Amino acid sequence: MLILVSTALSLIALTIVAWNFMNFLWLRPRKLEHFLRKQGFGGNSYRPINGDLAEMNQMTQSAISKPMSSLSHDLTSRIGPFLQQTVNQHGENSFVWYGTKPKVNIMKPDLIREIFTKYDIFRKQSLGTRSRFGLVMRDGEDWAKNMLPLMEVSVDTMLGKWEEMIQAKEVTEVDVYSSLSSMAGDVIARTAFGSSYEQESNEKDIEEHGVGISMEELIAECRLFLLAGKDTTASLLTWTLVLLTQHQDWQTKAREEVFQHFGKDNVPHFEGLNSLKIVNMILHETLRFYPPVPGLSRIIAHDTKLKSIALLHEMEVNIPTLLVHRDPKNWGDDVNEFNPSRFAKGVSSAANVPGSFLPFGGGPRVCVGQNFALIEAKLALAKILQRFTFQLSPSYTHAPIPLVGLVPQFGAPLILNKI
Repeated sequence: MLILVSTALSLIALTIVAWNFMNFLWLRPRKLEHFLRKQGFGGNSYRPINGDLAEMNQMTQSAISKPMSSLSHDLTSRIGPFLQQTVNQHGENSFVWYGTKPKVNIMKPDLIREIFTKYDIFRKQSLGTRSRFGLVMRDGEDWAKNMLPLMEVSVDTMLGKWEEMIQAKEVTEVDVYSSLSSMAGDVIARTAFGSSYEQESNEKDIEEHGVGISMEELIAECRLFLLAGKDTTASLLTWTLVLLTQHQDWQTKAREEVFQHFGKDNVPHFEGLNSLKIVNMILHETLRFYPPVPGLSRIIAHDTKLKSIALLHEMEVNIPTLLVHRDPKNWGDDVNEFNPSRFAKGVSSAANVPGSFLPFGGGPRVCVGQNFALIEAKLALAKILQRFTFQLSPSYTHAPIPLVGLVPQFGAPLILNKI
C-alpha cells in the first residue's frame, strides 16, 4: 500500500513539474504572443528557450565587429540592428523575444510620458537597496555651487596634462576619451568622498539607532555611482568634441560665447555657466545623437492599460531612446543633421512632438545625475574652449559601442592647438 501511495505521489509531482516546465517553455509564451498580436503588435513567432536572443546577439556582434564606414552619427544600424529590423518589418507597435518573455516596444512620446508618470506601475529594474548615497540626495543651487570648485580641480588637472603634452610643439594628438574618462572619475571621487567616513558611514549610529549607511551599502552604491556618473559625463563630452570638430562653425560660436562671459583666463562661475545658451544647445543636440543609454526598460507591476493597450503583470516594455531621438515624425526632415539651433527655445520646444527628448528618462523619477553631468560638462567644455581649438585626428576610427554609455570603441584622438 505504501509503495502504491509513494508511486502515486511521485507521478503527481512529476506531472506538476512537467506541466510547469511546459507552461514556462511553451504555453505561457504562446499565450502572451496571442495576447499581443490580438492588439495589433507584430514580431517574430516565439522560438523556444532563446526567442530572438541568438539572432539579436549575432547581428549586434557582426555590426560592432568593424568600424562604421563613414563618420555618420545615425547609430541605430550599429547599436541596435535587430531592433531596427523589427521596427522596419513590424512597425512601431512591435515586440522582441528575450528568451521566453516578449519585450514590447513603445515609441510614441505620449505613451512614453504616461510610462514615466506612472512609475509605481512601470518600474525600473531593482538595483537592490534603495539609494541613500549622500550626493544623490543633495539638490538645488547650493549643491551645484558647492560641487563646482571640486569639479574645477579635476578639470584643471586634465588640462594641465594636455598643456604639458603640447609644450613647445604647439600642436599634439590626444585621446580625449581616455582623458575625459579619468577626469570624470576624479570628479566623482572628489565630490562623492568630500565628507568624512563618519558622515557617510556611521556604524555606531546603525548599531544604536538603526540609521545610517553601512560600509557594504556604501561600497555598492559607490560602484554604481562611479560607473554611471563617470561614463555618462565622459561620453557626453567626448561626442561633443567629436561633433564640434566636424562643425567648426559651432565650435567658434561656442568659444565666442565662453569668451564673452568669462574671457580667456577667468574661471567659469555657476551663474555664468547657466547663462551659456549656445553651449547648452550644443550639449543637448549631442545628447539627442548620443544619449547615455540607447534604450530604457520598465517592468509592469500589475495588469494595466497604456491608453488603449492592455499590458500584463511582469511584462516588460522597451523605450528605444535612440529611435525616438531619430524619428522624423518627432524632429522633422533634418533629424539626421547636427543642428543645435533646434534647442534655441529650450528642450520643451525643440521637437515637433513634445516629449521626444529623453536622454535621462523623464517624469518624477528622471535620472538624478542629469544636473550633475550637465554642470560638469558645461564647466569642462568652457575651460577646454578657453585654452584650445581642436580638430579630428586622421587616426580617428568611428566605432561607437554601448557599454555603460555609448563610448568610442577605439578612443577619440583629436589634434589640439593651444590658443
